[in-house]
Amino acid sequence: MTMSRQCVEIKDQIISLIDTYNEALKEKNLDNMTAAEKALKDAEAEFAAQSQNDLFSACKQTENPILEGIKLYTYPILRHKIIRDGEIITGMELVDDREKQIDLVKLCKFCGLPTLWAYKVEKAGELLCIRAAKELGMTTDEIKRIAKTYRMAKAAEEVDLGGTPTSNTQICKLVQKVIDEILFVDDGEGKNTYKANSHDVAYLLMCYTKRGRKQLSVTVAKANFLHGLIVDILHRITCGLKYGLEYQMVKEEKAEPAPAAAPEAETMVVTREEAA
Repeated sequence: MTMSRQCVEIKDQIISLIDTYNEALKEKNLDNMTAAEKALKDAEAEFAAQSQNDLFSACKQTENPILEGIKLYTYPILRHKIIRDGEIITGMELVDDREKQIDLVKLCKFCGLPTLWAYKVEKAGELLCIRAAKELGMTTDEIKRIAKTYRMAKAAEEVDLGGTPTSNTQICKLVQKVIDEILFVDDGEGKNTYKANSHDVAYLLMCYTKRGRKQLSVTVAKANFLHGLIVDILHRITCGLKYGLEYQMVKEEKAEPAPAAAPEAETMVVTREEAA
């Protein structure tokens, strides 16, 4: 998507503020540096808001704004980076390769489309939380307490998505119920063209929890994060993509200088991958 005139103007302003900061740094003018950085943060927020608005406007003009938004997935944002030499600040530079995931609820509101599906996402979050509690061996009383204290919108409490899913198949059906509310295109047999699969379930479960702050505890995703995971799944489905895996890779090791050897000796250099 081409950058709008408004975004171009804000970007120029951001570049100018970075120049102002760097000039103030050379002059060791702390007040000007602070003022420039504050104005810079405001301009970056303005750019993000305008960039999001541009994306929403483009989606609104299409036949299916939700589908278009899910496929586009992100919009560009701008950031600045402080350059350091050790602990010493030597300058500031523009970072213009960042993107932010689309907020599907905001897109629907912008386009005047229903957002009741958002409550199903919240309810699904509660069911996944209770499932996690059962997986961790928590007691019946502890699980009841979670059900009573889990925070979600009042409207989400009234949503019926069935019981707590105890198998991957049940979780897949749960995800499909949510997807059907967000984006439904009849496949000719009364079912949704966009179907979740076991890989979507695996991705959801892997991303939904993380190690908690307290000893031997697990933290589950908040509603906003879960919304993002659902958009991830929809993006994969609608674009026909596959999930990836990030891990610590080995890299090629620099070969150590070979010891002195007779002219006829051969030197064999062995390379391996080393942890990044």
